[in-house]
Amino acid sequence: MTYLAKGDVALSVTLTAVSSIVAILTIPFFTSLALQYFLGESAAIALPIGSTMLQVFLITLLPIAIGMVMRHQFPDTARRLERQSWGDL
Repeated sequence: MTYLAKGDVALSVTLTAVSSIVAILTIPFFTSLALQYFLGESAAIALPIGSTMLQVFLITLLPIAIGMVMRHQFPDTARRLERQSWGDL
């Protein structure tokens, strides 16, 4: 969406990755803090960090990597597809 809006794609990807990593680290902390405050219980929240990081990778970095490889290996095809997608707008 950022690319189609002629925005800063690198900034968008960076902010998405950083916010995903921050969420992985802060959600268990704040959930534990809220449980302790509201329920008076001390509980450890287990978040599957490995699978969450894999999902972030698949959603964020994999499509970008595929696009970069395609553009590097097949520059003419990439330019033609880019012109076609802009022509549809």
